[in-house]
Amino acid sequence: MINSCSWMAKGKMSDSICELRGRSGIRHPYSDLKSIAQKEEERGGHSTFFVLNSPKDHTGAGYPIKDIAGQLDEVRRIGSEIGLHGSYDAGQSVRKILEEKEGIERVIGVKVVGYRNHFLRFQVPASFENLEAAGIKYDSTMGFADGYGFRNGMVHPYHPSLGEKKRSNVLELPLAIMDCALYSYMGLTTGQGKGICDDLTRQTKELHGALVLLWHNTSFSDPRFKGWGDLYWNILDRVKEDGGWLCNG
Repeated sequence: MINSCSWMAKGKMSDSICELRGRSGIRHPYSDLKSIAQKEEERGGHSTFFVLNSPKDHTGAGYPIKDIAGQLDEVRRIGSEIGLHGSYDAGQSVRKILEEKEGIERVIGVKVVGYRNHFLRFQVPASFENLEAAGIKYDSTMGFADGYGFRNGMVHPYHPSLGEKKRSNVLELPLAIMDCALYSYMGLTTGQGKGICDDLTRQTKELHGALVLLWHNTSFSDPRFKGWGDLYWNILDRVKEDGGWLCNG
């Protein structure tokens, strides 16, 4: 199972609440990245934290990467990977991908090889071509924003076709379950979400596949999403009990 968490400051909160200063010790009330990484490590696995590196956009998302540099240092020391959470239009531009990617690399001191685009926005074949040109090795954007399941019928990582006799060098890790697709787009309860997650976990085990998850950090601590963080731990525990491998991208 490939598990990932995205840092996503969202909602219309006051500037004082949304301000993030990782190195100074001042923290956003939902900036629990270290706690998430530690709980994953206790279960024998690590995830990829996809982080934005862009100004706040029309969706309300965006922050300077330097503001959470201290938190990224912490989760990397635990063993988690840092990936690029591309901004709204980044997938359409090699320049934007490189600008955001290199900004993160300067902060964390290692190459960024993994990618997921904001709002799961993607264009085929253009986005794959842009990611490859920017040096991205794998992507995990190809999932359902308003549903769940194995998009393109793929339960294993694959190199996407870009046309006749052409294949991308970017490895696609097909996203199967996103937390906000269940509770926001579909309006499900945690109980209904658990039923779906249990079913997809069972199918993945039967097919010896990769169950790729996307959970936002707000699901673990924001009272508006009570219970959805517990569902994430439930999935990891079940996969672990079934002999699965908990890994990052």
